Amino acid sequence: HGWTTVTVRGEGFTAGGNYSLIFSAGAQSKSVPASAYESAAALTFVTPPWYDPAGDAFPAARTNATLQSNGVSVDAAPGVGFLFEPRWEAVTIAPTVGSVLGGTTVMLTGYGFSSQDV
Repeated sequence: HGWTTVTVRGEGFTAGGNYSLIFSAGAQSKSVPASAYESAAALTFVTPPWYDPAGDAFPAARTNATLQSNGVSVDAAPGVGFLFEPRWEAVTIAPTVGSVLGGTTVMLTGYGFSSQDV
């Protein structure tokens, strides 16, 4: 997951503001630059992929979102955040061949599966 377009609304943004949005949860933190200056009241960002290397997965994560301009945090409403929702992704399928009559058990491996997906 990631690659979601997010619009930050406020006031006083400038075209040369060098804005970045920091997503943080626990020990993990990721920064992305503004992808577009929309107006003095809106900036657009694209979220980074959110990956948990310790769990080797793409977990759901509620993150804090902090706007920075030239490396300095900009005041924001308290509790502003972003929820990375997991999406499943198949990485392998086995076997890759089966009978035309059906009945072959297939195993998918990947990320983000839950008991609700079965």
